[in-house]
Formats: sequence, C-alpha cells, structure tokens
Amino acid sequence: MKINDLISFSRKKTAYVTLKSGKQIEGQISDVDRKKGLIGEITIRTENNKKKKYPASEIRSMYIPQSGIDEIPKSKRKRRWRCCCSF
Repeated sequence: MKINDLISFSRKKTAYVTLKSGKQIEGQISDVDRKKGLIGEITIRTENNKKKKYPASEIRSMYIPQSGIDEIPKSKRKRRWRCCCSF
C-alpha cells in the first residue's frame, strides 16, 4: 500500500496556503509531490485556472481539506481482509 492511498485530499474544495513571505493563496490543489512521505511540493490551481508550484520550503502553513473517503470513520469502512483466527 502506498502512502498516497492512505492520505488523500479533496481536489474540489478550496485549499488555503500562507507563504513565508506573508502572501495568502486560495485555490484547488491539483497535485502534491511527496518524498519519503513528506510533502515536497504542491501545485495549486487558482480562480483564473493558472497552475503554480510551491516547494515546501516556501510554505509557512496550509489547510488542505480531506477527501470524502477520509471523512468516513475507520470503524464504518468495510474491511478488505479477514483473519483466519477467531478471537
């Protein structure tokens, strides 16, 4: 299982990013590049449909809304495996 399968984000909801320069950016996340499980770079699509990449070193803080599947409590999800032992 890949880390991308475990952590997902909404591509439809608005994300908020604050850069170290103080600039605030709002837009939809189109891509998140991860390196060893950490965010290395994000690509944001703004209102005028322009895409811009921001490396993690330029970002002070951000809010990326989670996807719909991550909002479901884990206890409500169906398990894909069964244990051969009974407890």
